[in-house]
Amino acid sequence: MSRVAKYLLLPCVLLFLSCGGSKSITTIPSTTPDLDAERLNRYYINAVSAKVKEDYPTAKELFNKCLKLDKNNAASHYQLADVYKILSNYDSALSYAKNALELEPKNKWYREINGDLYWITRDRPKAILLYEGLLEEFPETRAYYSRLQEFYNREKNTDKEIELVKKEIAYFGSNNKRISKLSNLLLSQGKNEEAKALWLKEIKENPLNDTAYEKLGRIYFFGKEQEKLETHYKEAFEKLPYNSKITKAYIEHVLLAKPLNAIMQFMADDSQPKEVKLFVYERVNGKDKKKAVAKYLIVNNLASDDVILNEAVYLEKQGKYKEAVSYFEKVAYISSDGPLESYFIALLAAGELLKAEEVLERLEEMFPFSNSIKSYRDQLNNAKNK
Repeated sequence: MSRVAKYLLLPCVLLFLSCGGSKSITTIPSTTPDLDAERLNRYYINAVSAKVKEDYPTAKELFNKCLKLDKNNAASHYQLADVYKILSNYDSALSYAKNALELEPKNKWYREINGDLYWITRDRPKAILLYEGLLEEFPETRAYYSRLQEFYNREKNTDKEIELVKKEIAYFGSNNKRISKLSNLLLSQGKNEEAKALWLKEIKENPLNDTAYEKLGRIYFFGKEQEKLETHYKEAFEKLPYNSKITKAYIEHVLLAKPLNAIMQFMADDSQPKEVKLFVYERVNGKDKKKAVAKYLIVNNLASDDVILNEAVYLEKQGKYKEAVSYFEKVAYISSDGPLESYFIALLAAGELLKAEEVLERLEEMFPFSNSIKSYRDQLNNAKNK
């Protein structure tokens, strides 16, 4: 609901319902009920307008005038509660909210604001009770699931969270987001078998659900169920042979734990796209594995500039200057100061002084007051004079 609709349309509905629910308008001497009703309506509309404009003093004054005309006007109590809530005066807000709810106990908006204010004022059991009642009565309102999940989570009541998500799935049906939420909660309670059963059911009902394969693979992986893991991904590839999500999950859960020759065999598979091979480089650990994967990518013209620069810097640090220079020169433009300094050092050590001069001029322009850059100038001048 838009802000204008919230403050103009909804309040008017509340006023209509509240006036209809009251036995009579409390009258002031020398007036008539019709005149009081007209004044109440005018005050209320003007108060809502002031509230929209964030003129809260005027809004409070006008809503209070409404209550002088009709002390049982639930809508005005509600609006004052909302104003005081906005102003962070929660005790006053709760007082007016209670009045509104006492006058109209079934009104969902009055129950909501009471629940919110009970939570803010740390009377959390009452807040939870109100929202549980709202959810029971209005199970189609998605906001109530979110609110209660927040409440249960803050109270560390995981059992209630699990019960809530199950209720949400029962009402709205399952999808990956809801199943993931429930699975994570179950896993946090050590209920791994129940979490597995959720994803197995999803796979059975939808064999092309790549998220289900990925999530179940993750459970097997962290549960160190290696045999099930291998079988699981074999079945997944049979159903979805070229699926990027499943392939990346397989890389993380299975491939990276294998020996280097198995990883390189995977890299040499022409059916694997470039993005997947770059993903292996990003995830692989171990100096020898990282270097071998990087070299494969660079030799086969699959490497990104970041991969090439990372390896060039590594080679420079290892003192392999000529090889480092050959890697640096594969990148069209080196913008970062770190790789640029490394490139200069490699060029200088490899004796390529003209190129080193060009790179140093860029570094001097970028860092005119740097002592380390000044020392590079001295090193280059000494090399030229030899």
